[in-house]
Amino acid sequence: MKPVTLQSFLNSSMTRLSQLTDRPTHEARILAAQVCHQTTEWVFTHPEHEITSSQCNALEVLLKRRLLGEPLAKVIGKKAFWKENFFTNKHTLDPRPESELIIEAALAHCRNQPHHILELGVGTGCLILSLLQEFSAALGVGVDLSWEALQIANKNAQHLSLKQKINFIQGQWFGAVNSFPIFDLIISNPPYISSHILPKLPSEVYNYDPQLALDGGLDGLAPYRHFAEEKIDRLLRNGGHLIMEIGQGQEVSILEIFQSTPLIHIDTLKDLQKIPRVLIFKKENQTDNI
Repeated sequence: MKPVTLQSFLNSSMTRLSQLTDRPTHEARILAAQVCHQTTEWVFTHPEHEITSSQCNALEVLLKRRLLGEPLAKVIGKKAFWKENFFTNKHTLDPRPESELIIEAALAHCRNQPHHILELGVGTGCLILSLLQEFSAALGVGVDLSWEALQIANKNAQHLSLKQKINFIQGQWFGAVNSFPIFDLIISNPPYISSHILPKLPSEVYNYDPQLALDGGLDGLAPYRHFAEEKIDRLLRNGGHLIMEIGQGQEVSILEIFQSTPLIHIDTLKDLQKIPRVLIFKKENQTDNI
C-alpha cells in the first residue's frame, strides 16, 4: 500500500469539505492535527509526514462525521474560547465568540475583584472558568440542570487546574444555591430561542446542540422572567453585577421585565453584527436579605 502523506489527505479532504464549509483547508488541518496529536501549525509545516493506516481510518471517520453536518467542535470534542480550549460534546453548547462579551463586560465593570461568582446554566464551564482565571482570588459556583453537561464542565475545570476554585451543582437555576454566600457577580447565557423557532435553526444547531440549552419558552424570555420573578437580586451583594447574554431583538423586552427588580441597567454590549448581545445590571443601595 502506497504511503499516505498529510498533504495527500489534505488535498482530498479539502475537496470534499468545500461542499460544506468556506474554510475547507482550515478544517482539514484541524482534523489532521486531532488524529496526529499535533498542532495545526505542525500539520502545515509537515506536509510530507506519512500517516499510518489506523490514522487514515480515524481521519476518515472524523471527516465523514463532519460531512454529515456535525459541527467541527463536536467532531474533535473541543472548542477555543477566550484564552483556552474547552472540551465539548452533544450535551453542551459549543462555546461561541459572542459569549466572550460576558467576560469583557465582567472585566470592564467589576473593578473591585469579585470574590464569589455564580453562573446559571454552566454548560462547558467556559464562561465561569475563564473568569476564575482572570479573577485569581475568586471562587465560583456553577449550576446546570444537565448532569452530563456538568461532567464536561468538571473535566474542563480539572484540565485548567481550577477544581479547587469551583463547586458545580445540578439544579434548576438558582433554587439550589440558597445555602451559599451571596455573590459579587452572577453571569448567565440562558436558553433564549423561542420554542417555535427551534426547528428552523441551522441543522448544525438543531440536530447537534442540546434542546435544553436552546429552548427559552414560547417567546424565548422564560429564563429572564424567572430570574426577575424569583428575585435574583437577593443573591447579589450591594454593588454586585448581573451579566446576561440575550437573543436578537430581546433587549427592550428584557429591560421591561427587569424594571420590577431593584437592579439597575448600566450597560449593553453589542456583537460584531451590532446586535445587542449582553446586558449588565448592578445592585445599588439595597438590603441583603438572603
